[in-house]
Amino acid sequence: MTDLSPAFSRLLTPQRLAGLDGRSISETATEAERRAVAEAFGLLGLGALRIEARIAREGREGWRVEGRVVAEAVQECVVSLEPVAAPVDEPFLRRYDPAATEETAEAVVDPEAEDPPEPLGHGIDLGLVAMETLALALDPYPRAPGAAFEPVLAAPEGVEPMTDEAAKPFAGLAALKSRLGGEGGGA
Repeated sequence: MTDLSPAFSRLLTPQRLAGLDGRSISETATEAERRAVAEAFGLLGLGALRIEARIAREGREGWRVEGRVVAEAVQECVVSLEPVAAPVDEPFLRRYDPAATEETAEAVVDPEAEDPPEPLGHGIDLGLVAMETLALALDPYPRAPGAAFEPVLAAPEGVEPMTDEAAKPFAGLAALKSRLGGEGGGA
């Protein structure tokens, strides 16, 4: 994944985390940060981006961060290219452990199981958590209400355009079958 932390970053160092144990925190992206995130994700706009999290110790040195990402995104309709409101209110859960490595964090064992802890490194970047959660929550193919793909049946000049029936994948085989005389074919 591309490093998106410069667009919206709220790094909680291990020292700051210790003071937040068992507490809730809320961070809101500035206008400049929202513009940068919108640009990074190809959004038409991002009217709000906020992360609300509860931070608690997990084990001796690990951390558990659980909360919600709330955003007011505007995407482009894949059919009409009109703006489409894309409100996001998405829960998340992340676990961090200083003993975890990138390899253990990326190992996928069971899709139904809880994700393994991520490396703690220099701390927890709530802005990056918000961006990753937002990226997963956005509709990859947003559509404006009532927008629908219409089939385009066109042909070069002098050629008859295909009918709806001829555009079907096995229409050519059906036509060949009927020309060959039905079921047996003639072979």
